[in-house]
Amino acid sequence: MHILVSFAIPFIISIVLLIFFRSKTVWYEYLFLFIPSIFVGLLLNWVMVSSNTSKTEYLGYYVTHVQHYDRWNEYIHQTCTRTWTDSDGNSHSETYDCSYVKDHPEYWVIVDNGKNEFNITKQTFNNIILQWKTPMIFIDMKRSYHTIDGDAQRYMWDNNIEHSYTTTVPHSYTNKIQATNSIFNFEKLTKKEASSYGVYLDYPKIESLITKGGWFGGGGEYQSTLMGFKHQLDSVKYWDFVNGFNGKQHQFRSYLIAYYNQPYNISMMQKSWWIGGNKNEFIITIGLDSITNKIEWVNTFSWSDDVSLSHMVDNYLTQRGTLYLGELSNNLMEWVPKYWKRKSFKDFDYLKPTITSTQLFWLSIILLIVNMGIGVWVVINDITNEPRRYYNYGYNHRQQRKRISIWPFN
Repeated sequence: MHILVSFAIPFIISIVLLIFFRSKTVWYEYLFLFIPSIFVGLLLNWVMVSSNTSKTEYLGYYVTHVQHYDRWNEYIHQTCTRTWTDSDGNSHSETYDCSYVKDHPEYWVIVDNGKNEFNITKQTFNNIILQWKTPMIFIDMKRSYHTIDGDAQRYMWDNNIEHSYTTTVPHSYTNKIQATNSIFNFEKLTKKEASSYGVYLDYPKIESLITKGGWFGGGGEYQSTLMGFKHQLDSVKYWDFVNGFNGKQHQFRSYLIAYYNQPYNISMMQKSWWIGGNKNEFIITIGLDSITNKIEWVNTFSWSDDVSLSHMVDNYLTQRGTLYLGELSNNLMEWVPKYWKRKSFKDFDYLKPTITSTQLFWLSIILLIVNMGIGVWVVINDITNEPRRYYNYGYNHRQQRKRISIWPFN
């Protein structure tokens, strides 16, 4: 469609120039309309399609160790140049040694199994190593220091899930499904409609535990994957660890969403609004009675071609009738390595993403402005299609007039 617009708009402007401003338009100036339009149209279409197909998934990790980096300094060798002008107006310059000592303050970090580092406070660091009670590992940083040699001290996680910490890292990928009028038949919902039904519009925010508090008052980037619960849940650490432990190894992430006194159809609306979820997600939705807190219905969805994990979770929660988060977490730790296989979105490369009607409107407006600007320039510039006249003296020096035209068909 954008290709048709890229041709249609300059064609219309060309017709206008041909009818009303033919004498002011040279044949090659019509190319100035078509060539930029095609270029701009293709560029805008690429930008819009890239925006439409860009999606963010959330990758989970677990903390493997904490580390303290000592303060240290280094001598920076540097030469500078200064210039000045004397009283006679002459410029002078000279170089001089402007070396200095750079100080690096101490800092504390947590490191996950994806080797992502996140700053933490000294208090958080101390609280964690007191909890873990693992021996200190000295790290010689082998720095080229000036007067203060800074090394590092590392403390490994004690492998106790109750003492575990998880991190979340957003990652962009291409999702052609959300920009395609495909065969998946997700229900089209406006944001207002989805909100009125009680659908969760966005994923939980990733919070910096340094500023938001959290386990021990700081450290890392954390995203809760439990949504909608109105009461305190036990065994949250175990649930978080399911995502942290399986995130990298099995490319797995699960969200558990609760709806109180809502029909089963709300889960289907959630699936439509999230367009089936991200490629690494296994989403569990449950309907709960607000008084008894009993499970009324269960629905899971993902893009995985293997539905075994869905059947396992559906059957388990339906039979249990009550949510035991720790038990569900233990089961997932056993089931995910056996039954989960992330869908490769390369399988959807055959889909042809399109731009929205709103984007097509703005693309047309931009092309119209570009073409009108070029059209005005064509009319007001000095290049015209009027015949030029000059005097040519023959052998007898008789004055002759010769008509010259740059229109190729004259």
